[in-house]
Amino acid sequence: LEEEITRETKWHLGLYIPFDFFRRQTEREILFSGRAFRGNFYKCADRSSHPHWGSWSPVNELNFHMPECFGELIFQ
Repeated sequence: LEEEITRETKWHLGLYIPFDFFRRQTEREILFSGRAFRGNFYKCADRSSHPHWGSWSPVNELNFHMPECFGELIFQ
C-alpha cells in the first residue's frame, strides 16, 4: 500500500499453493495429500506507526524461528 491504513481494520487471508510448487522446491517426490507437516505463518509490521507482530501458531517469545512453536499443517 502506498499509504498506511491507520484505522482499525480486520484482515482475512485465503491461500492456495499448488502441490507442484513444493515439488519444484525439492529434489525428491513428496506425497502431500493427507500428510501432516509443521510450520507457521507470520505478520511483521515493525516499521509502521503502530509496530506489531502476529503469528498463526502462538510463539513463546518474539522469535518466529522456533520449531517447538510450529503448528500442524495438513495438506488435503
